[in-house]
Amino acid sequence: DGIKFSDGCDLTPSKVKAYFDHMKEVGPSGSAKPEKYLEFEAVVTADDEANTINIKTSKPYANLMGQLCHPTMGITDVEHIENFNGVGVGYELAANEYYREEVPYDKVNLLYMGDNSAKAMALQSGQVDLVENITNVADIQNFQESDDFTVDIASGVRCGFSWMNFNGVLGNKTLRQAILMAIDNETICNSRTIGGLYTPGFSVLPSTLSYGYEDLNNPYTYNPEKAKQILDEAGIVDTDGDGIRELDGQNIQLRYMCYRLLEEYFGDAGLEERLVAVYAIGWPLTEEMTEKYPQMKAAKCAYDIGTIVSFECEAEDVTDTFIIPKGTKALSINPLNWKTDSTPASREENRGACFTDYSGSIVSDAGALCGAYIDDVRGALKVTDVSAKDYPAIVPGLPEGAYHIYDYQFFFRNLQENVKLRVDTYFEMVQRDAA
Repeated sequence: DGIKFSDGCDLTPSKVKAYFDHMKEVGPSGSAKPEKYLEFEAVVTADDEANTINIKTSKPYANLMGQLCHPTMGITDVEHIENFNGVGVGYELAANEYYREEVPYDKVNLLYMGDNSAKAMALQSGQVDLVENITNVADIQNFQESDDFTVDIASGVRCGFSWMNFNGVLGNKTLRQAILMAIDNETICNSRTIGGLYTPGFSVLPSTLSYGYEDLNNPYTYNPEKAKQILDEAGIVDTDGDGIRELDGQNIQLRYMCYRLLEEYFGDAGLEERLVAVYAIGWPLTEEMTEKYPQMKAAKCAYDIGTIVSFECEAEDVTDTFIIPKGTKALSINPLNWKTDSTPASREENRGACFTDYSGSIVSDAGALCGAYIDDVRGALKVTDVSAKDYPAIVPGLPEGAYHIYDYQFFFRNLQENVKLRVDTYFEMVQRDAA
């Protein structure tokens, strides 16, 4: 009772129902996906006289109240709703006289920007006074180092997970435990790439929730020597001296990839619509994979959305590796000219090769180091202008001329620019569809 919208209209049960009905109507065409928080099959009834809302779902919801508190489900007055879409479109908001406490400003001017770099530049130039949700680590660090800006970073409740496939070698518990001990999550989270925006954790619940996280003990803290010890004790050792441990008589080959997630989850149209791109560089995408899983689409140009950017670097004389075995053809794209045929790209098209340390910091910039073309037979990315002796394979089992560990580094600046292009294209598409 007594609650009003900012336009002075009363908030009633009928208004709440009207909003839920509105979400059913417009939700499928937008990107917020309100059905994640309240299924469209739910029956909502309103009784203004009793001042009640009744929601009957088709299945139990353990946290229905929590899901209805998500920002997507914030109740608006559908009768007086306006279209607040459009990048670069400005709006002036006046103070709400019906707000529960005094509002410190008479008005606030909003400017919608979908691009992180544009938001950072607008703040630096003084075009705006406040921005939110800048996720580029370099921009955040620049603002933190300046006395002219205040940066607030709030701990969230979202967790990032890595999943293990129990089919195959990871069905072995000791091997799984050793892998967990061999991952330095502290260094990863504080690297240049992530910049401390994530906190290492080991529970399905984040440490920011008061569910006794501080009382938990992590049995798999970073300890590479302990990882080696338990593998040795389990008989998972290197018997032939090739540098690779064996399990059941076979070399252990682990692929930490997004392909499994694409296979199992991205057949869902809602997730597929939210996918900008997958940079599965260094592990081949094949025609057989795309036929079996139609949601896997190979990138065809520099800016297509929802696609997989994949290539594996080799010297021109390499014909067989365990990454692209002889007889396999990869669906690759050339990161210099963004073509999928054998059109060669010269080193002049290389925006810059950069070599990094394990923290992600650039230790040397080699400039326009090499050119490349796609092999018609193998689909591998053949790298020109460099010598295999100068860039050894290093990875056990790979022949001379296999440039697997240099896949990103040879084309660092081109990939850096392409990520921005695809992200910008995605947000332009989202804004256009919402308009």
